[in-house]
Amino acid sequence: MPTDEEWSFHLNLRKNRPAYEHEQANYSLLRHLLAFSGKRVLDVGCGQGYLLSKLRKDNVIAGVDYIPDNPYRIPKKVVDLDRDRLPFRPRSFDVIICSNVLEHITRPLHVLQQVKTCLAPGGMAIIALPNEYTLRNKVDFVLGKPLVSHQIDAFGHKYIAGIGQWTALVAQVFPRFRRELRPQRERGIVGMASRLLSPMFPSLNTEQIIFIAER
Repeated sequence: MPTDEEWSFHLNLRKNRPAYEHEQANYSLLRHLLAFSGKRVLDVGCGQGYLLSKLRKDNVIAGVDYIPDNPYRIPKKVVDLDRDRLPFRPRSFDVIICSNVLEHITRPLHVLQQVKTCLAPGGMAIIALPNEYTLRNKVDFVLGKPLVSHQIDAFGHKYIAGIGQWTALVAQVFPRFRRELRPQRERGIVGMASRLLSPMFPSLNTEQIIFIAER
């Protein structure tokens, strides 16, 4: 769980960065989600609940997160995924979202296994994960610049992985899945180099990996 100091920093970040809600919401997932109707939907690591707020009209929704704030007033349970199990019966949901969550916990495989258990037969898991091995991150590492995602606190990344590692992890739990690579929006020389090299080295220009997995 976050300390008081970490929690205060996190809240100030939300207040002072206009783009924060956009980043947390992860709009790239909405095109996969908005077509759902009449589904039981769980968001694991729902944050403030933005994605679920877009689905509540036509679906039965639920969320879990260790952050208690709930401005969208969604049905939400406070859960520490590093210590607790998902508080739902097996096969309870048709769709489970897990967006930019697994990198923040120490046992991502354990959480993926719980996600599969909570999915109904024929259900779908939508899993979004960051690629840590972009060209920008490599350049920053060489230059000795701190990587924000690697901050050592309750909100930093605890599991560092790229396209290959995440794909292998998901495949251990979900043999049937498809994968989408979302390019980064880097500008300048690094962005140009990333795009030029991406046909040979996709990880250099991939910001996010989205897995659509079936139960």
